[in-house]
Amino acid sequence: MRTPAQIWKVATAVDRGSIEAVRPLRSAVVLFLGLTLVVVDHGVLLALLPFGMGLQLTALADHGGEVRTRSVHMLATLLAITIGTGLGGVVSHAPVAHVLVGAALALVCGYAGALGSEWLSAGVLLLVVYAIFAGAPITLLHTGQNMAWIVAGGVVMIASMLLEAVVVRVVRRHPMPRPAPPSLADRVALARTHFRWNDRYALHALRLCAVTTVAILISLTEPFAHA
Repeated sequence: MRTPAQIWKVATAVDRGSIEAVRPLRSAVVLFLGLTLVVVDHGVLLALLPFGMGLQLTALADHGGEVRTRSVHMLATLLAITIGTGLGGVVSHAPVAHVLVGAALALVCGYAGALGSEWLSAGVLLLVVYAIFAGAPITLLHTGQNMAWIVAGGVVMIASMLLEAVVVRVVRRHPMPRPAPPSLADRVALARTHFRWNDRYALHALRLCAVTTVAILISLTEPFAHA
């Protein structure tokens, strides 16, 4: 049995070599500057929520690695949250569609983990954004405008990532080699092996579908604000 001192030592151990400073600092600066510009321009103040979500959620998809891999993950997440925003806005005043679309999205997003952790996070964010725009409902801007501002925020964050990559390449000149990530075809082939009723990803997808459906039904039958 380990002593408290040993447990503390293990629990507080930090791999300083794996700590990244550039990526989170760059994301924070871009987020701050982007939202500040929106606040200053009172004409687009209503865009603060979708634009900020586009910035923040796309930044969450940046897990580091090669520029191509980072771009794919960020673009996939941006596409996912844009779809979630659009679907949420469309069904926000249609209770039956709200339930059915939410259940279908939860089933698909729950199974997305079979493609990899990055795709799981994209699916989770899609479901989160759908819940926000479908459950409020948010009527400050039209659905198309919300989607456009989501895309604008994501594009700004992706552009800042590409600029960061260029600067890092110029400074380092010889970037450290990284192992090539598995291709999408390889991920899809692996995901197909999990397409069984007793598989953990399939079971998770079914549980998420059931819980999401029940949650939406409760939100529609109870007088909650911003359900």
